[in-house]
Amino acid sequence: GRYFGFLPFEGARCIFFALFVLYYLCVLCAHSGRLLTLHFMTFIVLLVCVAESAAAFAGYLEQNRTGQPQCCPFPRIVVASMVLELLRRGATRVLLLVVSLGYGLVRPRLRRTEECGVIVLTAAYITASFFATIAKVKNAADPDLAAGPLVPLMVELPVLLFDLVFLACIYAALVKTMDSLRDSGQTFKLEKFWRLAKVLGGFVFLVSVLNAFIFASREPLSLFEWPHQVYWVQGVSQEVLNVGVIATISVIWQPTEHSRLLVSMQQLNTDEFGDTG
Repeated sequence: GRYFGFLPFEGARCIFFALFVLYYLCVLCAHSGRLLTLHFMTFIVLLVCVAESAAAFAGYLEQNRTGQPQCCPFPRIVVASMVLELLRRGATRVLLLVVSLGYGLVRPRLRRTEECGVIVLTAAYITASFFATIAKVKNAADPDLAAGPLVPLMVELPVLLFDLVFLACIYAALVKTMDSLRDSGQTFKLEKFWRLAKVLGGFVFLVSVLNAFIFASREPLSLFEWPHQVYWVQGVSQEVLNVGVIATISVIWQPTEHSRLLVSMQQLNTDEFGDTG
């Protein structure tokens, strides 16, 4: 059917995360005495990603083998996959937001108002994603909805709205942090945030283009119809963005021998040393 592409995609995603976790674990062990809370947070998020991708792959593999629908009632592996997917979505966005706020590299902790804002936004996003996930699974299992979209537009809109809020907060935090580093002459730290901004911008652009095609193919526009062989691509844009973001953060902010020093280190501003002769 039109969902056949999910099986190899989830298999590839599971293998990637498994290998990436092994790599990151080796890096953690190599710098075990210089780790920050941010490094442990990143590792936990990576573990959630591995578990979620493995559960999703196992679910599609079981469905392909037995022909059992995902709903209803929900098989245990599907329930586990849904729960882990919600955790992965929330955890990845939280990690990206706190990194953009400068946590772990620019300052050792967030302000109380920032912590509360992150918690409220994450709870709202996970709630909206829960209902969208339920709708997606029901549509996938209902033959009467076989020709319809993976997720009804009205159910998907709240998720997209909170995604936009997350992106706006991440962008604002990233700009503010980079301006602060630029003003204080912290070019080494600034370069890390520039790398994050470039990669994030590239992935967001690609996903935005894909989403534009998705909405253009749906009512009331219905400008074109997706080929049957690639219809499943509509459901993986967020996963592609997730892979890019978590891999980028893990590599740029990976532990080094100077990890603990970076938080408190203030690079000397060379502009302060002008010509004295």
